[in-house]
Amino acid sequence: MTVNKNSSVGITEDIITNIMHLGASEYHLEILIRKYEDQIKFWYNIDTPDLQSEEDKIAIYDTKDKVNQITMTLQQVTEQRRRAMELLKSQANDNGNPDLWCLLKHVLVAVITSFEAWQVDIANDKVKFVFLEQSRVANQVLAMFLGYEVTPCSACLTDQLKRRWKIKREKFF
Repeated sequence: MTVNKNSSVGITEDIITNIMHLGASEYHLEILIRKYEDQIKFWYNIDTPDLQSEEDKIAIYDTKDKVNQITMTLQQVTEQRRRAMELLKSQANDNGNPDLWCLLKHVLVAVITSFEAWQVDIANDKVKFVFLEQSRVANQVLAMFLGYEVTPCSACLTDQLKRRWKIKREKFF
């Protein structure tokens, strides 16, 4: 087994980042599905076929195809996120709380979407504050999920994770 001893964050944090991005991807895919379904309903006269032009009919067909493709992609991304969460759950100690699975997923998505909101206006301290506060809540939920001391402090949680991996590596090597 190859272990990167120089990793700056470690496997647990990489899994968490992966889950956040997969969850945000699910969110964006769902938005696209709604967008295309709204286009079908409101742009192309789906409820009144007698008002549809030939272009409308082609657009409906093409847009329904997009919905199907994106729905399949959403299913794949959701499955990948669930596998990553199972992997994260396997990192928990005996005090971990698997009942927080769904809450953890939602707070991690809240973190990444609030980060995206902050990116829109990086000088906006109010949005930055929202992002930082949501990150702290996510740290607390993550700590409970994994069975660590509950802390809103990212650095403190990271230190706990690093200590755990150092101990595991020492036992393994």
